[in-house]
Amino acid sequence: MNNRLVIVLGASSLALAACGEVVSSGASGSDAAPQPTAASVSPDHGPFGGGIEVTISGTGFGGPNAGNPMVVVGGVVSADASAAGDDAITFDLPPGLEEGATVDITVFNQNGVAVLVDAFTYNPRPILISVGPALARRAGGTNITIIGRGFEDLEAGTPTVEVNGIAAVGVTVVSDIEITAVTAADPAASPGAAVDVVVTNDNGADTLEKSIKLTAPGLLAMGRTRTDPSIWYVDLDTGNVNLLTRLPTTMSLCAQNPSGVMYGKTGNNQTGHSLVTFDLLTNTQTTIGAIRTAANAPLNLSAMTFVGNTLYGFTQQNERLHSIDPTTGIATLVNATGTVLSRQNSIAVKDGTSVYAANSFSGTLDTYPVATGVRSIIGPSMAGTSTEIIHGMTFIGSSLFAMEYRGANRLFRVNTTTGALTTVATLPSAISGICPTPLTF
Repeated sequence: MNNRLVIVLGASSLALAACGEVVSSGASGSDAAPQPTAASVSPDHGPFGGGIEVTISGTGFGGPNAGNPMVVVGGVVSADASAAGDDAITFDLPPGLEEGATVDITVFNQNGVAVLVDAFTYNPRPILISVGPALARRAGGTNITIIGRGFEDLEAGTPTVEVNGIAAVGVTVVSDIEITAVTAADPAASPGAAVDVVVTNDNGADTLEKSIKLTAPGLLAMGRTRTDPSIWYVDLDTGNVNLLTRLPTTMSLCAQNPSGVMYGKTGNNQTGHSLVTFDLLTNTQTTIGAIRTAANAPLNLSAMTFVGNTLYGFTQQNERLHSIDPTTGIATLVNATGTVLSRQNSIAVKDGTSVYAANSFSGTLDTYPVATGVRSIIGPSMAGTSTEIIHGMTFIGSSLFAMEYRGANRLFRVNTTTGALTTVATLPSAISGICPTPLTF
């Protein structure tokens, strides 16, 4: 079967064979009108979505017998082409079929056909490679940097940036490979869940899927195993749990000082333990020093919290309350004759002078003044689970939360008057410590 496309133009017909030949059935001889010729096109590139005005220069485009021209760009017909005299045709660029493609331009009129081979290139759409930081505030106001290409060159125009479908503000094209922007508020976003970033300009759009996570005030939970540097975010309103990030080194325990600096503990019983600070927005950890006595004897903190600007913790070696210098990691025993607590794995500030601790023997929520380190109040029984599996406590606002060390990995809200435990969320893995989110969230 001879597969041919026939285009009828007024009194003439042009038959284009599949192999590319052109057949004209118009007038011939001395009475024949000159066939069109195409010499150049301007501009010779444009947006993949089309829409700009393009001019073809040549001959034979006008005259009483030429009729209205038709322009085909890479197989797509322009919807609006007109001869601007005998030597020029203007048309609206139609959308392309393949971004970045270089295509032919074909001109038809009543007198024939002209072809400009490989005459026009559709601009490639922008390409996104990365966005940072990996965490941005759900409340907005986070400066982000997008790396890629196609942000400035080839008439890219003014871009828009969307994070989870919300338009960012302050979008600035730094260069063809870099854009900066400021995130806008997205109160409906699920904190800790990864969302898309989309950049759109005159040449198209590209998406970095699930490339950034939005943060909000809530609770952090630290992965327990030595090979698990995971930091989980717990939405206390919904109970949703999302993996927030993975730090460079596995960290257990966490505490926040009044200025919002986040502290944690790294290491193990074999290599020793170190006090660190960490920044989740930059995903960095800074080692302060080994946790030790003033005589350099290593210590292992099993729980820690700030009371004012002073860091306190229980140690496994002597199971008593210590104050820890947050600038050196040196721990000082509060009271050498204080109560032995037996692997106390939870501590939370109660007020400006004392801390709560879950008693592993009595199953009670007890109070220890930081001045003496001696239990002063035997609190209510923490009904609902054994306190042996409580590993981490913290206050968020006026509510005390406690984390299950083994078993179902449940997070509890603790009634400090009755000791009743209410399940708030279930974590997907064992947890070694909990604390409030940073103030930057």
